[in-house]
Amino acid sequence: MGPMASMRNRFSGVWLGAGLAVFAVGVLASCNDHRLEGLRGLSSRVDDVREPERNKLDVLWVIDNSSSMCQEQANLARNFQAFADSLAELDVDIRLGVVTTDVTDPEQSGRLQNTPAGSHHPSCDSACDTDAQCGGGCLCGVPRVARCEADGECDAGELCAAAAQGGIRHCAPPCDNVGVDTCGSLVGRRQVLTCQPHASATAAGVAGVCLMTRCAEDSDCNGGDGQRCMTAADGFAYCRQADSQCPPPTCDCPKDLPTYLDSRLAGDDLERDFRCIASVGTQGAPAEKGLEAMGKALSPVMVGAGGPNAGFLRDEAHLLVAFLTDEDDCSDALQTCDAPGELCRVCPDDAPCRGLTGDDSMICREDAIDGVSWCRFPGTSAHECGQLEDYLVPVDRYADVLRGLKGPDQKVFVAGIVGPAGDGDGDEPTCASASGVAFSSSRYLELIDSFGAAGVFESICAEDRDDGELTSALEEIAERLVGGIGGEPACLRHALRTCRSGSDCQSPAACIDPGGPSPYCGDPASALPAEARVQILGVAGAETTPSTPEVAFVPGDGPAGHGCFRFLDGGPGPGEAARILYRGDLVTTR
Repeated sequence: MGPMASMRNRFSGVWLGAGLAVFAVGVLASCNDHRLEGLRGLSSRVDDVREPERNKLDVLWVIDNSSSMCQEQANLARNFQAFADSLAELDVDIRLGVVTTDVTDPEQSGRLQNTPAGSHHPSCDSACDTDAQCGGGCLCGVPRVARCEADGECDAGELCAAAAQGGIRHCAPPCDNVGVDTCGSLVGRRQVLTCQPHASATAAGVAGVCLMTRCAEDSDCNGGDGQRCMTAADGFAYCRQADSQCPPPTCDCPKDLPTYLDSRLAGDDLERDFRCIASVGTQGAPAEKGLEAMGKALSPVMVGAGGPNAGFLRDEAHLLVAFLTDEDDCSDALQTCDAPGELCRVCPDDAPCRGLTGDDSMICREDAIDGVSWCRFPGTSAHECGQLEDYLVPVDRYADVLRGLKGPDQKVFVAGIVGPAGDGDGDEPTCASASGVAFSSSRYLELIDSFGAAGVFESICAEDRDDGELTSALEEIAERLVGGIGGEPACLRHALRTCRSGSDCQSPAACIDPGGPSPYCGDPASALPAEARVQILGVAGAETTPSTPEVAFVPGDGPAGHGCFRFLDGGPGPGEAARILYRGDLVTTR
């Protein structure tokens, strides 16, 4: 790396003026016949700038959707804005995708998810007493009903209707038996919805629609058997389940979500849309395979043209892979017992499990919570992957996959909100919170550690934090990205104009010899290239005093060897944006 030249100056007007402090002194040499504009006394119109692509970041969230994860998913969703706000200073173009840790279901296995969950696993503890405890426009003790304003926002065949004039409008499936409690079977929960006549149903030529049931007291609700009457925010009282639970916070989710979210297109809906795609439910496979799900999601067959994840992964973007799970990774990359000689999971009895390990040591055992039978060693459960170590895909293979996705100009970051490290085979929890316990996520931690400063570990046990939320964990991940991306040098795409003597440079520029790279015309005080500009812009509506960001230039540095700039003191002040330009092209924005 050549000598570093940097400059500091007080901004005046549109452009950073002259009078620059010297950080490295160039040696004057002879120049060629290129004539350059001097750094001093220059002005330029902002709309003459040729804007390049903004910083780009692709973010893949790998979210555990096993039966213990309902509270953690909700915690991630409601604190997502902290993550987005912390990234704001990067002025970054973000794409967000979500996959689950379930690779046994072909509709999930590495596929980006855009269908919000409608229900939790029965074991999920999401008890509630008020509607305020439920997110996403959902009601306590009512199965997920999608909010709507018009029929077009509902699935085919459903109508947008309300049980009372001015009441909550929701998507209502058609039904035949008006006055008979049959709607529970349509939505998969106890009958707090009933088949009611409605003007929309008459117009559509159906007998009725399944609507929330209005009430005055508990006895109006299924005779008070297992139901209660509770007032909603619309001022009307509706029947609720007595053992009330919150459905996943997805009642306000739009019908047609994209495969991945684009921060440029989502706008103010980004927070809601992320909550929708991150609410992946808790019906997933008990053996979490987050590393394999990641590998599948980013594989050429998935992200290439015609693949289910096409368009998500951009060659020119940085990449963050973030894991949210309370158990370790069990990636053996295999799904069922259909592949002879391979380690399988789902089984009808012991027969398919025998011989998989060569010693008949595996048996078929039903999971007590999920009711799914899968091949295991006796005494093991989903979080005890340490006992299966000989049959798991080595973590370094997944690390190699990630590193192979990007060139030298893009970075790969790995983050995990996971269980902290512990001793033994993972059969004992390593932390606990109000959301439950978490087990050592040793394989995820190994992947994170392999990325050094680009790896971030945060404990999933939210009670490790004062407020019980994941806010600080998400902010820490975002801050690591800001430091890793924003702190990187911004390198020239064009070669510097070389010189042999000062006569080849337009005054006051001089011919600067950086002591290695070719001499170039630059400012004699700062050694910045003569056509480099630093522009400070105030953010609309902000009261600011222009700052004096310190900028360094390293001749000969960067992938193309043309030289790189860097903000040495963090860039512009509050309420400002700073841009470095060279020959009319924007090099970087902070």
